[in-house]
Amino acid sequence: GAIRRTSDAQAARDVSAAAREREVVAIVVGLPRSEDGSEGASARRARNFGRRLGEESGLPVHFQDEALTTVEAESSLRETGLSAEKRKGARDAEAAAVILRDHLAGRERSEA
Repeated sequence: GAIRRTSDAQAARDVSAAAREREVVAIVVGLPRSEDGSEGASARRARNFGRRLGEESGLPVHFQDEALTTVEAESSLRETGLSAEKRKGARDAEAAAVILRDHLAGRERSEA
């Protein structure tokens, strides 16, 4: 699902509550980087939110590069045959799923 964000504090509380309900052991936050891999203002906001989320939830927070995740999400959703309007509503959730899959795949590679 998606959480409607009105502020970082509210979003951190809502994500933390959802994490407790689902008994998760860690949280993954997408990290927007520039094409050259540098981190700008958006990445700083993501890192600040991740810190707040870690404090609020008490869980470890991992950051995952989110480059091209929206493009991949849109492509996956287009294959489902959903209308453009329905794809727009599902795109953020699908992009979050891509970020999580990328993070888990990276962990599997590093543990192999």
